[in-house]
Amino acid sequence: MVRKIAQFGYRLLKPILRPIAFRVRHYLISDLHQEIQKTSAAMAAQIQQKIENEAATATRETQNEPHHPSPATTLKIQQDILRASNATTLEIRRELQKVSATLLKNQQMLNDILIPRLGRIEQYAAASARRVAVNCDVGEMLVRTEVGFVLCSASDHALISSLLESGELEPGTRLLIQKFLRPGDLYVDVGANIGMHTLAAARAMQGQGKIIAFEPFEQTKRMLEKSVWMNGFSNMTTIYQAAVSNTTGHHEFFIGATSGHHSLFSLDHTPNHHQNPIEVPLLRLDDTIAPGQPINLMKIDVEGAELDVIEGGASIITSNPDIALIVEFGASHLRRIGRTPDQWFESFSKLGLNHRVINQDTGMLESLSIAELTKVESVNLFFARENSAAWKRLS
Repeated sequence: MVRKIAQFGYRLLKPILRPIAFRVRHYLISDLHQEIQKTSAAMAAQIQQKIENEAATATRETQNEPHHPSPATTLKIQQDILRASNATTLEIRRELQKVSATLLKNQQMLNDILIPRLGRIEQYAAASARRVAVNCDVGEMLVRTEVGFVLCSASDHALISSLLESGELEPGTRLLIQKFLRPGDLYVDVGANIGMHTLAAARAMQGQGKIIAFEPFEQTKRMLEKSVWMNGFSNMTTIYQAAVSNTTGHHEFFIGATSGHHSLFSLDHTPNHHQNPIEVPLLRLDDTIAPGQPINLMKIDVEGAELDVIEGGASIITSNPDIALIVEFGASHLRRIGRTPDQWFESFSKLGLNHRVINQDTGMLESLSIAELTKVESVNLFFARENSAAWKRLS
């Protein structure tokens, strides 16, 4: 039903958007065409004037000669006419070359600047037409994103606006996940939130493989299950409603201003500061994931609890020499948990893991010092062991 609504909306907008795009294209190149026409007309007029002047000169010289010119005079007149004709022909060729060069230059400018811009205008118009948000069940909003249809809370205005603006949350991380994973892989999503990376992984694996996702907030977990089902990946996905840590039991869970900011640790002042924390169950990865399962990629985004996740999953990380991790690093998280950047990175070094920074736009891996990383509010890092197969997948 939603797909039909989206298609109907696109068909309604298409007749409006296409004429706009064509009028923009016409507006951008009309001045260029007029300038070319004026230049060509001026050159043609100059050439025609030169030909008429040469002909008039030849006519006057002929009229000044006797009625029966001598053979020498006739030969001289013929030679003068030939020279004038050759000079005029050469001038015409030069002017045509200038016109051709001007046209070529303008065409190159059209190809290099105007056409790409027009293409982007049409692309953005089409993307805007595809970007839809539909009210569904009580408190739920359905949004079409880069990874498929996703449900989110109708009161999470920051999340909805971001999805409507760009169609995703962390494009660089999504691109890296899609490049890394292959059909048949096992992907673990700790802090799955609304499932943007869960769905990206499922599509990269083409529905073949296994996904284990953890989302402690009941409302978000329920919407995540629906999103996975709507996009056709329920059979390969197991979702746990629990926070992942280094112990089991229950713990306070603090509610952030948007769903991606909920945390096991007390939050700074937010618009939702009045909402009391809730209690959520805790799990350890080593207790949840069966030993011996070959994990290809694990994403950890838990708003400050990353080291607890690593500690509670040390056995499965150690038993998977080619495992790759995507972990969020944030200086504000470290301040809340009372750890220094050096202590944070040492926990990964003990497991033999080296890191690179994931470019937030392109997904390419970059190198930044710890001092540089502390100046960034939040960034996702890619971890893998030296010379492991994980690095080769991205080469």
